[in-house]
Amino acid sequence: IKQMNQPENLQLLNNGKKHTPIKKVRISRGFGNQRPLNNNPESVKSKQYVVNDAGSNLYLGVYEGTFVDKNGNKVRKRMFKDIGLMDLIEILKLAPENRFHPLPKTIFDDKQNEYKRIFTLSPLDLVYVPTEEEIENQNFDISKLDKNRIYKYVDGGITQKGGEKANFVPYSVSQPIWKFYKDKDKKEIFDTLTENGKLNISLKELIKDEFGLGSQQTKNQKSIDGKMIKNICWKLKTDHLGNVTVEGKN
Repeated sequence: IKQMNQPENLQLLNNGKKHTPIKKVRISRGFGNQRPLNNNPESVKSKQYVVNDAGSNLYLGVYEGTFVDKNGNKVRKRMFKDIGLMDLIEILKLAPENRFHPLPKTIFDDKQNEYKRIFTLSPLDLVYVPTEEEIENQNFDISKLDKNRIYKYVDGGITQKGGEKANFVPYSVSQPIWKFYKDKDKKEIFDTLTENGKLNISLKELIKDEFGLGSQQTKNQKSIDGKMIKNICWKLKTDHLGNVTVEGKN
């Protein structure tokens, strides 16, 4: 508004005529992530829309392919595909039976290598982050499950570089404690701990919350030990009897 109210801009926008300063404007937003409640143009609901956040998803498909590298070694690689609310609505309208698996069974990369879907993730789904030994030897024992390696899927979407992101928190976390402190309080706590010699780091190095690994978010793509969760995790499923099974484990 400030830039628009410059005399030369106001005159340009008003076909060369002078105009008094404008104090408020009407904001118009696109309908790329919105859908009318009713497609009948005579209905009042055709002017009402359901809106979802841009880039958010309800399902994240995890796909895996097995390939042989140039050294003749067998390697596994994962790809990811998400689906937003609007696309999900269209799929459910055409094929309601795909409610729990709305994503395709296979996808292909730029080189036409095939990746098969191993599981899908929705918010609040639990995953297990296996150790290197468990991945290599596949000797995972469900009865000896390490609860410290269980994480909860929070949300996902598209990164600025066009890739897929998947955010997690430890399964036992409701809200990070550090989040509830105001910035002023955080600075006072930091100064107190520094003066008492209990901290020997700069303010920039201070972890933003107890699980953020230096991130300012209260959720993260990496586990506490720095592993990219989506690349190695196995999905945990529990039935009504409490039996736990694992998806994504080879």
